[in-house]
Amino acid sequence: MQPLVAKGNWVLVTSAVDPGRLHHGDIVLVRFKAAGSNVRTLRAVQEVFGGSQPAAQNTNPPIPTRSGLLYLSATSSNGLDSRQLGLFTFDQIQGKVLGSMRPISNGKEGHGVNRGLLRTD
Repeated sequence: MQPLVAKGNWVLVTSAVDPGRLHHGDIVLVRFKAAGSNVRTLRAVQEVFGGSQPAAQNTNPPIPTRSGLLYLSATSSNGLDSRQLGLFTFDQIQGKVLGSMRPISNGKEGHGVNRGLLRTD
């Protein structure tokens, strides 16, 4: 499998995430604990549980579902995701990736247009 974002690329992440607007295939910045350490990493949304689903034929009131839970996946076979850690909560989502780009070199490390972007190493 290919990585979610190419190694060394910069990603633009927004922290203004409306959980109701997350969909299958979105890439999110997630925070969780693993082996006693805090982990921040990118994962792909596979499924969103929340809100309500309309009843059959829309004849009954909407049926509430488990809310605030996400099934997230890593692209590598050894990446921690919902297969090992279970469902993630919306509180663990720190942002949604809006896009990625290769760094623009201006000869000065840490300066220029890349400031404020998250580097994926």
